[in-house]
Amino acid sequence: MKEDIDILLITEGNPWNKAIAENINKLLKILQNITDNIHLITFCSAELICDLNNESIYSLRWHKNRFKQFLYNQILVSKVIFSLAQTKKIKIVLFAFGQDLQILPMILAKIVAKKVIIRSDGRPTAVLKRYFKKHFLIKRYLFTIIEEINYRLAYVVLTECEYMISDNDFQKYNSHNGSLFVDINKFKNKLPLYNRRYDIGFVGRLDDKEKGILNFLKALTYLSDFKVLIIGDGVERDSVLCMIHLLKSTGKSNIKYIDWVENSELPNYLNEIKLLVVPSYKEGLPNIVLESMACGTLVLSTPVGGVPGVIRDGETGFILENNLPSCIAKNVMRALEHSDLERVVKNARVLVEKDFAYEAAVDRYREILKDLP
Repeated sequence: MKEDIDILLITEGNPWNKAIAENINKLLKILQNITDNIHLITFCSAELICDLNNESIYSLRWHKNRFKQFLYNQILVSKVIFSLAQTKKIKIVLFAFGQDLQILPMILAKIVAKKVIIRSDGRPTAVLKRYFKKHFLIKRYLFTIIEEINYRLAYVVLTECEYMISDNDFQKYNSHNGSLFVDINKFKNKLPLYNRRYDIGFVGRLDDKEKGILNFLKALTYLSDFKVLIIGDGVERDSVLCMIHLLKSTGKSNIKYIDWVENSELPNYLNEIKLLVVPSYKEGLPNIVLESMACGTLVLSTPVGGVPGVIRDGETGFILENNLPSCIAKNVMRALEHSDLERVVKNARVLVEKDFAYEAAVDRYREILKDLP
């Protein structure tokens, strides 16, 4: 039975970011199982949002300049919250997908007596501290103050998996696991590892500052006779194509590049890959990790974000010590030479079915919302 509550969902994004839109659609699908009264403020294009009336979507202008975007967020989102508070019976304001620092909208939501929920991809200061230790000290100090205010304003802080509660020191707030889901009927194991076309693969945004794609390509210089599949697009596309051309000129010709694959086709490609490499510098809990695990694809990843919460080395996948090219190459060999890969594949699928099925996600959110006073 559905609840008679109005929820305002506020998310990050940009007009063409299909990955964030996919996560928004997943969260909407969970919430729509609980209530029909949902409104959305987003920087994604309304065309990318499924199953929500356009009248309930407030698409805001996106700025390429991050500082302008931050200030614009505070003002425009606050204005929409104030307007909706006058005309709609909003009870809950849910900030998700990179909205931890929305201090003015959160304060305003509290002033107009709304329950604030933050679904965090991880503390922004934790990312700065972990990956930019000697830089952005003033920004880190400012973010620390904003974070502390916002997390204390929130009635609930949700994370992408249970592990991220302790990893981000969220246990001192009212925190819960707010993970999304994988469509386990779509993402499933169709081919045994020994029948798969590609030995290793990379699937993701071609952004070296976050995803480590160039280090992945450099690692291929240490490996021989491997068939490789790369799927993705982004700012490093030209650099990636140049490196692939260079690798092929040195005799490594078994590299296939595809710029974009629709999510509906992704399970077929994942079932062609034995080992997916995720050499990221920073992540929350990547969809591609869970989708690969569901498809019986081995995952080798850096221990970023929520990854250590699902990848137990040698049990459900494999962990990289770092994303240096030599380290990636060494661990690709270690993973593919593991003595019982079928057990790793089975364990990974069981974990996804247990913790990341749609029904489990709906039950989690229903319990969280039910406890709101």
